[in-house]
Amino acid sequence: SPVSLFRCYAPAFVISFSALSTTAGGPKLYEIAEDKLGMDKRVFEFWYPLSTAILSTSTGSALVCAAFFAACYNGAAITPSWLIICLLLAFQLSVTSPRMPGGILASYTILFGQLGIAGDVVGLVFAANFLWENVRTGLGMLVKGIDITDLALRENALPEDSVEKYFRKQAADR
Repeated sequence: SPVSLFRCYAPAFVISFSALSTTAGGPKLYEIAEDKLGMDKRVFEFWYPLSTAILSTSTGSALVCAAFFAACYNGAAITPSWLIICLLLAFQLSVTSPRMPGGILASYTILFGQLGIAGDVVGLVFAANFLWENVRTGLGMLVKGIDITDLALRENALPEDSVEKYFRKQAADR
């Protein structure tokens, strides 16, 4: 169940949340996937670097949410063309944003400029970003854990009942 997976990968979330880095949570994610769930390490060793380098879903969603907030704050019209530009740019910027704390900040200014959103709201979004960055990073790690588990199950690289076995063992140890 999704709740079981969230509980399983919670230690990786806590590390990523507190360190503001999905890279910091990577070793814990690896430990959980391989040692505790019994995942084939080849799946993780291929998938994790690829997922970290190519796409951050939390960056894209943060950009889209910030664009909607900024447009509403400034009273800008949200048209179908605005929405298409927003989504395309958010995807492109989520791929190119640096994977480090504050790396998304330049992407906000690019996105807002292309959408015609006044620059005065950028400071407000920057301030909110420092609060949101920890949550976004931690959630990104949870998404990575769930994604790798799903991939491993589809590729028969993880026993289907391994998550349940892990929790039964945790309960028995208490």
